[in-house]
Amino acid sequence: MPGGEQTGLTSLPDHLLLDIVDYLDTARDVSRFSQASRCTHSLMCSRGWESFARTRFLSLKVPSVDARTHPWRTVVDRMTYLDRCWEKRSFVFTSFREREHIPRPHRRRWGEQSVNFEVLVSALTAPASPPYSEILACAAGENLLLRLRHGGGSHEDEWVRLAGRDSGYLPGTGDITALSLIERNMRPEIIVGRADGSVRLLSAQMGDAVGRPLSELLPPAGHSHSFPTSPGRQAITWTECHPAARVVASCRDSFLTLHSLEDVQIDCHESAYEAKLKPIACYDAAGVDQEGDRPFVCCAKFTGADDLACAVSGSSMPLRLGKLRPTGLDMFDSNLSHASSSEPQTVRALESVGGRAHESLLLSAWGDGTYRLVDLRTPSAHDAMYRDHEQPYDAGSSLLVYGMQRFVAGGNAEAILRLFDFRHPKPYHQTAAMACSNTLPEPMLPAAWAHVRDPPYPEWRPPSASQCEPAKGIVCLWHDQARQQRWRADGSILLGTDRHDRVSSLAKASDLSDAFYCGLRGVVVETGMLDEVDARDPRSIAEPPGWCAEVGVDGFRRISLLESGIDFSGLSMHVYSGAMPCQEYERKDRLNWRWRPIKMHCSRGSETGGARRV
Repeated sequence: MPGGEQTGLTSLPDHLLLDIVDYLDTARDVSRFSQASRCTHSLMCSRGWESFARTRFLSLKVPSVDARTHPWRTVVDRMTYLDRCWEKRSFVFTSFREREHIPRPHRRRWGEQSVNFEVLVSALTAPASPPYSEILACAAGENLLLRLRHGGGSHEDEWVRLAGRDSGYLPGTGDITALSLIERNMRPEIIVGRADGSVRLLSAQMGDAVGRPLSELLPPAGHSHSFPTSPGRQAITWTECHPAARVVASCRDSFLTLHSLEDVQIDCHESAYEAKLKPIACYDAAGVDQEGDRPFVCCAKFTGADDLACAVSGSSMPLRLGKLRPTGLDMFDSNLSHASSSEPQTVRALESVGGRAHESLLLSAWGDGTYRLVDLRTPSAHDAMYRDHEQPYDAGSSLLVYGMQRFVAGGNAEAILRLFDFRHPKPYHQTAAMACSNTLPEPMLPAAWAHVRDPPYPEWRPPSASQCEPAKGIVCLWHDQARQQRWRADGSILLGTDRHDRVSSLAKASDLSDAFYCGLRGVVVETGMLDEVDARDPRSIAEPPGWCAEVGVDGFRRISLLESGIDFSGLSMHVYSGAMPCQEYERKDRLNWRWRPIKMHCSRGSETGGARRV
């Protein structure tokens, strides 16, 4: 070097060092890069780990963290751990149910219900609490269960049971039919809709104020005579809250009603005053459909600052879009409805995809068994379509989305979870940290998947070798194949065989939560992510008052896993400021192999554990 000066990492500016981090594939590489010098270690602690997290997991919603008490290195460690659990299908199941409804070998007692209640679940990251603390709300008939789980497992879970009879609600007419946990003014609150058509805002703050009524959301005054007397149409079917605008959307019969929470005072948690809120807008879906039966509004979802999507059943326009304006709510039909059949169809669930960065992406569950991803900015009917090849016409009833990586769909006719990969190019692969090899990943793919192909014009790669050489652009055979789409199969998890069962709701506290929750008939199933053998005693799990918990898959519900290949047929997906090449995957054969039971007490990387070694 001129003048005898040597150039090293310490002489490079910070922005160039962060550019190097963007090219590192694994957290292990970032950790080794951080150990190169004191300069790189300081930069990685302050900005490097955050840059890696937002580059490799850019579509996940990361909760706000304090870098002083919870460094980004631990956030990345959690992200990579959860991704590894998802790819290996490393799940552990915990079921909660009422003790008095445990099945007996004989028939039920005289006067008992023959069909149990449907459990609704909602979860939220606990505000003003340690990282990864979460609140879970479960609707069990007319009763409400709340659980506070402290982050890190430092304390035992706290359960609270709010009996509906104490507030004058009876079984049946007083059952909770809609549930939403929200955060307002750094305090948790819960929106509860019941079968009698009432909607109330309650406090979810643990302590003396838990369950205290804060406000009642009144129905439209001019439409009270329009509501039919049918119990199914009197019930509130959905509640949704816009976190920024503080607008609550509730669905009942063919009506979509909006209320504003701006008039609810902050100090109402300490007072016994219950505000009465009048609606700010109301939309009747029956006013558009002049023929056929009266439509039914299933759910609504806020997709932006002032945009709203509405799912309707039994309508020729099952998906409708709206915009919040100072004058009220303007609703119009979507391109997806125009491209569908003129016969009445049903959309049962909606979910926004990609977070705030891509608010225009909407995922919908249709009654014909398809799950359609649409970009609301484009004129196309849909940008990608997903369908289970094993049960192609089994509709979904609920959705749960993890960024642009994957989504979970709950079955409408049986207790089944369908796991889909969005098939969007993944910035992070957990297999990149594994050892090189000149063999194919194990277990081998079934013969029925042989024709499943990758994109028609894949990028050129050098001949595969037994060892990766990044400087020469050489990738070993194992790492090259592990990144292919066909090795990331979609799957289904069967949660029992009760004929009256269905997945009524799905919930998670955040994208970084290590569990998600399924509401079934009389049962709550917690699906946890676990990459190691679980040695905890089921008796150590905190149980709700009057309920019992069971861990594992050999109890009253036998849980099975079936990997069904690639269930995606795609068009161009206009995300991340670019368009992905057209990808089409075909499956002409129908797999005819049995469901594989999940074994919990085994190595999580083996075939017997329902996990792929990749």
